[in-house]
Amino acid sequence: ARGLIAPVHGNELRSLIEDNPSLKRPQGKTTPDPVQGERSYGMGLNAYFARKFAAAEGHFLDAIENDNGDARYYYFLGLARLAQ
Repeated sequence: ARGLIAPVHGNELRSLIEDNPSLKRPQGKTTPDPVQGERSYGMGLNAYFARKFAAAEGHFLDAIENDNGDARYYYFLGLARLAQ
């Protein structure tokens, strides 16, 4: 078919995406700690708006580790990574 790539190339592209560490979803704790998650999120926001994007990324990752059910954490993690 026209416009399609060979399966071998498609599988290679998929493995590049799946094996890329920066594209992996951060893991959360077995027992969430939403208070610490919110605290880390606040510190991440402060760092983000101070244009300290690497520090913000670390705080957002910590927020996700403590409470991976809040979409805001992922959103700002993506923004911090994009800014870098």
